[in-house]
Amino acid sequence: SELEQLLGIPVVAAMPSFKKRDSRAGSLELTNDPQSKASEAVRTLRTGLTFLGTAEERCTFLVTSSVPGEGKSWVASNLAHSFALQGDRTLLIDADLRRPVQAEVFGYPKDAKGLSDQLSLGTPVKEILLRSEASENLFLMPAGSWSANPAELLAGKSLRPLVEKLSEYFDRIVIDSAPLVPVSDSIPLA
Repeated sequence: SELEQLLGIPVVAAMPSFKKRDSRAGSLELTNDPQSKASEAVRTLRTGLTFLGTAEERCTFLVTSSVPGEGKSWVASNLAHSFALQGDRTLLIDADLRRPVQAEVFGYPKDAKGLSDQLSLGTPVKEILLRSEASENLFLMPAGSWSANPAELLAGKSLRPLVEKLSEYFDRIVIDSAPLVPVSDSIPLA
């Protein structure tokens, strides 16, 4: 309530805190422990986001944090999984090109082609979209090949048309981005 008063915006949900060595930190909570407090927190976040803004505004969500290790990738993967479980055709984009984790969370090789390959090389989207085994409605676009200049790549003119095109095929798009304080990569995404 103090945050809501100070900022003048609603708090949608509160996420659990995990110790860095906690094995749940990289897990799909709704599959591993659907009755846990963390699963309920994800459901609360999903519900809160579902009712914010217009239908167009409720399609694409950017998840970031201030610094590494705060759980943004856990929130992004679990939020995307939650949308998919409720029947929304959902795409999770790993736009943290410096420390990507989503490919590994979903059991794909860390070096799978993805977003950076599409933005820098024009790799067709069909070649980089992966279907998750966690839900038939969940798809993943991994971060892709290493990029020397992730901030410039994400700030380029190709990203906006790509997300707009993808929103024609997906009900929800969740973007996992880099933390805001150490790098500027997430600013063009916002």
